[in-house]
Amino acid sequence: MIATVAAMLETLSVLAVASACASLVVGPVLNGVRRLPVAPALRADLALGAGALPAAAVALVAIAIALPSGLDLLGVRADHCDEHGGHGHLCLAHPAVASPALVALGALVAAGTLLRAGRWAAARFAAARDLADLLRLGRAGPDGADVVRVDGNAILCHAAGAFSPRVLISTRLVAGLAPELLPAALEHERAHVRRRDVLARDLISVLGLCAWPGVSTAAANAWEEAAEEAADAEAAERFGGPVLARALVAVARMSLGPAPSAIPLDGARLTRRVQALLHRPPRRRPAMALALAPAVGLAIAGFAAVYADPLHHAAETALHVLLCG
Repeated sequence: MIATVAAMLETLSVLAVASACASLVVGPVLNGVRRLPVAPALRADLALGAGALPAAAVALVAIAIALPSGLDLLGVRADHCDEHGGHGHLCLAHPAVASPALVALGALVAAGTLLRAGRWAAARFAAARDLADLLRLGRAGPDGADVVRVDGNAILCHAAGAFSPRVLISTRLVAGLAPELLPAALEHERAHVRRRDVLARDLISVLGLCAWPGVSTAAANAWEEAAEEAADAEAAERFGGPVLARALVAVARMSLGPAPSAIPLDGARLTRRVQALLHRPPRRRPAMALALAPAVGLAIAGFAAVYADPLHHAAETALHVLLCG
């Protein structure tokens, strides 16, 4: 049992190396994505994909390491533990003598990941609770079944909810916003609902648990920047860029703050968004990343399963490098 736990911690060390290698390329990829002269919806999809690279690398290596051992333990196929030598050894069925340094590194990786996951879960629980409170206070209005009006002094105009998204808007904002601007502001948030942007942001956060600290934040920022412009493009297609730009500025001037489980409307990028709406025609494109995510995940798992042996050998070679330098 102790040998198996030690082997698992050594495996976590190798996964940390895979995460680090993938995390190193995320920043340059995001910089390239930001400069692409393509529709913002495509940039948002590419930013989400860039943020998922460390998780994909970890999943690929984890499956490749675990599959031969799992098949051996199930009696399906013997692994190659008795055949190799001259490099590191990763096997849950036949654990070798563990390296204390790698076991310690694996323990640190496990503790750090659990801490980050716990903080994320606590934040999401609090956000879900606050959103439920707002929905209980809210009521349907004349804006449509997907819009909830919330009484009070808060300034709200947000797409909220990952799995049952809707638009939250405060009665104070409705009263303070010019009547001709309200439909444009709502359409921007409806675009976030159609795109399932709240769910996409949560997905980036979850996948970011497999990345080194800071990488997930960079990916989320790049994605949010593009997602806001994508929602602008959808709303501007219906109401026109100038009208939507006026609505964005008007809401920002009313000191809009963040809401639970929501996509914030204003921010440091507001000026650039307004300039884009005033000077460039909108480039609308549907969001594809969430729709493609299951297929991509299956493709990664299938690739890891088909090439498990060479990938497993590569992981053991990396372990040998860690052990011997």
